[in-house]
Amino acid sequence: MAYCVRCGVKLQDGAKVCPLCGTKVVLPEGMHEKPEKPLFPKDTVHSYERGLDRTRKALFEIAAIITVVAEVVVGFSILPDPDAFLPMIGILYAAVVFLIPVLVEKPSYVTIGSLEMVATAILLVLVNLYLSSDLTWSLVASGSLALIWVLSVPPILLKKHTWIAILIQIVGVCGFLFLIDGLYPPFGWTLKVGLPTFAFMLAMVGLFLIRLRLKIFTKASVVDYVFSGFSIICLSIGFGDLAFHQFNGISWSEPLWICGITLFVLELLIAGVRKIRTFFNARNGRQG
Repeated sequence: MAYCVRCGVKLQDGAKVCPLCGTKVVLPEGMHEKPEKPLFPKDTVHSYERGLDRTRKALFEIAAIITVVAEVVVGFSILPDPDAFLPMIGILYAAVVFLIPVLVEKPSYVTIGSLEMVATAILLVLVNLYLSSDLTWSLVASGSLALIWVLSVPPILLKKHTWIAILIQIVGVCGFLFLIDGLYPPFGWTLKVGLPTFAFMLAMVGLFLIRLRLKIFTKASVVDYVFSGFSIICLSIGFGDLAFHQFNGISWSEPLWICGITLFVLELLIAGVRKIRTFFNARNGRQG
């Protein structure tokens, strides 16, 4: 037990200064100071063993009680009706969607979004099975959710590997096209129309990215992005119409071709005018 050499106050283990007079505590030779333990550790608030903390436990209990009560009320109200399955499974789905962020130990947008997409796909399949043995529309909807996941999640997870993320997105789009082709005969639509149209759109996007990379004309602005985006969409849809007719002509896409080409030309003209204006402004600045 140590005491202050100046005022004699009893010191706690690990004290560096006297709490009364502020005199610095100097340990005699041969003695080692015990590590001082803070009264309130920094991680006390957030530290807990595996499982749910109090807040999440409370949310889980509330959601479980509300779900059970709602299921019982709806069941007793409309259970004789064979379609009672639909609202009851809808209540269960709402509870699952609410509880996913509560039950996930380290929630993130990617984790929560992925789990909720899986829950939605399961709901669609169950509803489809209840209504019909044909799973066509639920598979299309579930495939659309999977496509959304492929287009949105890999760029987040693979920020340092952009080309891998792009490759995954391309494979995902091609897989979705083959899924649609397989569910809706006659088969062969993907090879004849879907994949050529998608390849045309990728080529158009690639040309625009090359223009951005090489800074052709000038640095792209919001106008360039908007005009180029709409131009790519219009021309890609028009190319799909052309591929559908086996490149022998078009039927309904003529306005899209006109609109897409017009936007493309306007974007180039605007970029060219901006380039010329920048050149003359720089020249006048050197002369001034």
